[in-house]
Amino acid sequence: MKKIQYLVFPLFLLLILTNCFNKKDDVLPEYKLNPVDSIDVNEYQVYSLILKENFKSSKELVIKQKTVVLIASSMINGYQESIKKDNPDLDATLFSDFTEKNDSSFNLGTQLTVPSKTITLITSEEVAHFFTPTDVNQGWNDFYKKHPNSNGMIDLTRVGFNKDKDQAIVAVGHYYASLGAEGLLIYLVKKNNSWRIVQTINTWTS
Repeated sequence: MKKIQYLVFPLFLLLILTNCFNKKDDVLPEYKLNPVDSIDVNEYQVYSLILKENFKSSKELVIKQKTVVLIASSMINGYQESIKKDNPDLDATLFSDFTEKNDSSFNLGTQLTVPSKTITLITSEEVAHFFTPTDVNQGWNDFYKKHPNSNGMIDLTRVGFNKDKDQAIVAVGHYYASLGAEGLLIYLVKKNNSWRIVQTINTWTS
């Protein structure tokens, strides 16, 4: 009888320890946002308008804190003629500003505002926590457990402006599943002190 008790106790202890480790793995570490970089208020106005107009169905908008570095900005610049064709007043200098700004990443801050929506900035480290494992589908499952009211993740480039800062161009990425993502290039114009979206081009789809 004692031998059975001696065997049962270690098994019981092992079960408790296993459950503890599993619960620990289920807890997402706290990721602090990186220090915010200096970004023009006009850029936050453009970002906020784009988020409001393009993501109406989501209660929570999860946005990568780091802006995107465009390695092949020439690909985006290739849309210049297409936009110019539909918008003769396009000031092409905004593309050079766009290229210059997006050769490095910047950290966004809490100036992003969309009425009736929660804005959540997510760090690169937290993104890696979800999607470094080989099972991407599980990564998305874990992501939506934490952000059930979101429609995935959004990344933004810096905004390119013309000299008068009344025209703007920005690229947006939206990722929502292992084979679900798209890229947008958005051209905006400022009139009467208010930004409006003039043209949106789908640049890629996954």
